Amino acid sequence: MLMSRKMFVGVLSGYAFAKLISGKKAGEEGAVHSVSFTVKKKKVHIHHWLHLSVILVILNHLAIYSSLIYGLLYGMIAQGLTYSDRYQFIYPVSSQESLDNSHKS
Repeated sequence: MLMSRKMFVGVLSGYAFAKLISGKKAGEEGAVHSVSFTVKKKKVHIHHWLHLSVILVILNHLAIYSSLIYGLLYGMIAQGLTYSDRYQFIYPVSSQESLDNSHKS
């Protein structure tokens, strides 16, 4: 068997869940705010597929295994990799973001 039923259900569920709460297209904010920070007038965005990949590596390193959890993570990672900006991490800061950030200080 290539994939257990639990993992298959996890992959489908993870993909569907990520699709539901993520932005509809590249660069669009979803229901969960993106992790980003500004460095020298550049916005650094950490995509959700990267966070989840790190979690997957940590779980594997700690020998924590659940086919359902791994399936969920694989599904959400796969969904994140469907965006056209999947490998873009640095963006110019828009003038509106600059104004918003100056009011937070």
